[in-house]
Amino acid sequence: MQDLLTQAAAARRRARADRRCIRSRSQLRDALAAEIQATGDLSRVTVTAVTERAGLTRRTFYSHFRDIPDLVDAVEREALDDIRDLVENISSSHLDELTAALASLEAAPGTVELLSYFRDNASHLTALLGEGGDPAFVEKIKDVCREAVVSRALDGIDSRALGPFFDYYLAFAVSAEAGVLTRWLTGGMREDVRTMALIMTSLMFVRPGDLYGKSIDFNVPAYALALMQLKNNAERGGAFAEEKEPIHD
Repeated sequence: MQDLLTQAAAARRRARADRRCIRSRSQLRDALAAEIQATGDLSRVTVTAVTERAGLTRRTFYSHFRDIPDLVDAVEREALDDIRDLVENISSSHLDELTAALASLEAAPGTVELLSYFRDNASHLTALLGEGGDPAFVEKIKDVCREAVVSRALDGIDSRALGPFFDYYLAFAVSAEAGVLTRWLTGGMREDVRTMALIMTSLMFVRPGDLYGKSIDFNVPAYALALMQLKNNAERGGAFAEEKEPIHD
């Protein structure tokens, strides 16, 4: 019986320690964001300033992190893990589902959840993605999003659209959506989540001519094949030039 009581007491102590750890890390994360906003420059943020703002000691800080870059890395890695899961959920949708969503003026499945996450974590995400934050963070988000959607994007794709056309299309799509999301977040989230979810869903299907009543239709697979042929011809031409004997005087 005594052993059981001792184990229970130990479990309660661990739980309290875990809660303190979680609370301390959350306070440091929020203090980091506030310092970035206050100084306007992540490189000027110090451990002293962060701990004072968080109401914690430097000893507490160093029990969790080595320095400010380590804190930034931890905050970003946690966000990237969450974003990856949310984007994978969006990418699991089929084109038929997206078509149905557009027809009924609904957002793509999972889009509201992604935007809600950014809204609920806006304080530190805005600070890191803003002008005074970490310029590399948005690129990390793009990389995570690309990794999350690439396998799903290849599922069932017309093989004629593969090659450089697909690679650049995916880079274009991911960069565009990440840019829109960042603009919404750092711009103060003027649109509510549902409105923004509808905007992000529809933007991927808007062609430039659609805005002017002059829709542009073209054969994507044929275009991709032509580009691939041009690339192959250029590579063969380069290889042929390398094989030619140099001319000596």
